[in-house]
Amino acid sequence: MQTISGKKITDHQQMSDIQKNLYIRLMALIGLVLLSISIVTVFQPDIPPGLLGYRLFKVSGVSMEPTIENGSVLIVKQTDPALIEKNDVITYLCYRGHQACTTHRVVGIEKIGEGKRQFITKGDGNPVKDPVPIPQNQVVGVVKYVFAPTGILSVGRIQQILIFTGLTLFIACFRYIDNRKYTETIA
Repeated sequence: MQTISGKKITDHQQMSDIQKNLYIRLMALIGLVLLSISIVTVFQPDIPPGLLGYRLFKVSGVSMEPTIENGSVLIVKQTDPALIEKNDVITYLCYRGHQACTTHRVVGIEKIGEGKRQFITKGDGNPVKDPVPIPQNQVVGVVKYVFAPTGILSVGRIQQILIFTGLTLFIACFRYIDNRKYTETIA
């Protein structure tokens, strides 16, 4: 047992304080990460930042209707191109036109060179395949979840939730640290 300012402190209390400090720092870090993601998403809406291999995209077009409606929110998982199969719905970088990314279904796979592939894609609502195959280095990932535009979740709503949660965690952590410093100076 140790004494600090005439108080007896047990090893358990010291460990508890260390755990609280780590927890508070972790919550502050998570808050900062959520804030960073939401801020970057606002300034780079075409290719949003990822978190743990997942990215959020908002559909702006009708080429995948009726499967994916215009305005839907997609959760896209970064995937090794070797694991992509026919009929997977992928999001890929598209340098033609005004859109940075496109989401279409894989209708064919071609091998080009050793270990390299390219994907033949087609929008479910389009009568023909896309004119240019997609090289594997342009694939962002495979669509894992689709939220309809009429649902509660939208890209704007998700950004609001991230900003609110991030700010709340960040402020709560610093208020706890401030309060703790204040109570330590009184004791």
